[in-house]
Amino acid sequence: MKRLKDGNFSIIAFAFLLLIFISNSFAQNSKCKNASAETDDDLMCANELVEFAKLHKVKQMQGRVLINKAEYPLLGVIDIYVVSKLDAKSLPSDLVKQLVPFKRFKTNERGEFCLTGIAEGDYVLKVGTSEGGFNCTWLKVKVTKSGSKKPIEIGLTLGT
Repeated sequence: MKRLKDGNFSIIAFAFLLLIFISNSFAQNSKCKNASAETDDDLMCANELVEFAKLHKVKQMQGRVLINKAEYPLLGVIDIYVVSKLDAKSLPSDLVKQLVPFKRFKTNERGEFCLTGIAEGDYVLKVGTSEGGFNCTWLKVKVTKSGSKKPIEIGLTLGT
């Protein structure tokens, strides 16, 4: 058996690590049947904020935006803020003061979203529309391997 030179071993090790990285990236993105598109659309809110103190623990950031959580889908816009640590007592909007969104996505015409490229961690979502007329909803989300597979349902209410 011929012995590998140090240079050849480094190339093989690098190729192996690259293959693992690519397959992990593909596996994460393949969790979404239809990944949501990033957008530059404005996120507009009516006159009230709706905030949920409850923490959503999920494996994948996916769900639907609905009018009043009824079966009426809404074309939504979602801002994602990365936060250092979620506090059970704090309101979501208080956790993101002075922060800019990490990413902005839009839902499909059925109000569904599935966000790829989101690593495990703590996030705040701000959900609204690009046309306004609805109050924005804020919620706290923790992405973790032990999180729920159940999609998040986000209800937007009409502004007054």
